[in-house]
Amino acid sequence: MPILAVDTVVAAIRARSVNAPRLVVAIDGRSGSGKSTVAEAVAQAVDAVIVPCDDFFAASVSNAEWDRRTPEQRAADAIDWRRLKREAIEPLRAGRAARWYAFDFLAGPRDDGTYPLQRTPTERAPKPVVLLDGAYSARPELADALDLSVLVEAAPSTREARLAAREAADFLRQWHARWDLAEEHYFGHVRPPSAFDVVLQTDGVSARRKSAEPVSRRAEAKQIVGLAARTTNAAESNLSTAKIPLLWGQFTNEHWSERLEEVGAFGPTIAVYSAYESDVSGSYQLLVGRQVRNSGPLSSPLQVVSAPQGSYLVFHCSGPLPQAVIGGWRDVWAYFAGGNALARAYSFDFELYLPRGSVEIWVAVRDR
Repeated sequence: MPILAVDTVVAAIRARSVNAPRLVVAIDGRSGSGKSTVAEAVAQAVDAVIVPCDDFFAASVSNAEWDRRTPEQRAADAIDWRRLKREAIEPLRAGRAARWYAFDFLAGPRDDGTYPLQRTPTERAPKPVVLLDGAYSARPELADALDLSVLVEAAPSTREARLAAREAADFLRQWHARWDLAEEHYFGHVRPPSAFDVVLQTDGVSARRKSAEPVSRRAEAKQIVGLAARTTNAAESNLSTAKIPLLWGQFTNEHWSERLEEVGAFGPTIAVYSAYESDVSGSYQLLVGRQVRNSGPLSSPLQVVSAPQGSYLVFHCSGPLPQAVIGGWRDVWAYFAGGNALARAYSFDFELYLPRGSVEIWVAVRDR
């Protein structure tokens, strides 16, 4: 029977930790079920490190090759579980730091249709609990490494609404065509609900959990093309003067995510803040669009922002939009107001709307 409280997961972890110094917990579920939200909530309650399984997506398989494979083959090969186990699970379980190169969705496909890995490694310090966050994280090949398996479920209508709120329609059409049957096979035959230790239902869950501590990252130079507006935080606090909701409405209602592919756009939606007048009290430009390799001549109303490489702190947030992102920025402001050593650069900041419900806020910081 599905269990409604995240506290049940926390209780199961604490019960198992009595006899084990370190635990590995898989938080599995279909796209849009709320896995990342659950992972963050659990991580806030216990001393845990989150490993995003999307980082280990099988980058060496092209989209064309995925489409040639059966749903069973896609489910079997979606994540590189051997690399996940070798580079993340085993060192963290042994109390050592883990270091891996994540799948680089933002870079777009290479000429052969495969994807690169990020140039900057992801590093995680060991903690008593390791949370594997992502679909296929409880796959049978990892059974010997898992101490607890959690299935996060939501009704199809709930999952579809969550996905539609954060993904472009064209991307979703391709995603559903390629992965719905793979998930149906995996959660129907490979790992049905009866195979999990805990089943968690997330329908009706809207509370946003506090973001985890930010991660230091380097970003490569990039160009983003899209729609832009200039505003201030003071203006955005008043519905009669707010421009950001109108900008997002135009971007969504006029289908600009799909239309930008005509100028070579790739990857997820990106919202980039730039041209800061001063700090949080001054004006700034917000551009909502997608990344391109070379912008070329653009017709109105499109604009381009060219951001150089730089140092960032990355804040992860998830949950219903736009509340999750609004709350994420509150966490950003609270973090920098708390006397931390790093100072904001007020140059280029990003919101990355990644697949499977993940939103990252990249805040530029001054190099030490």
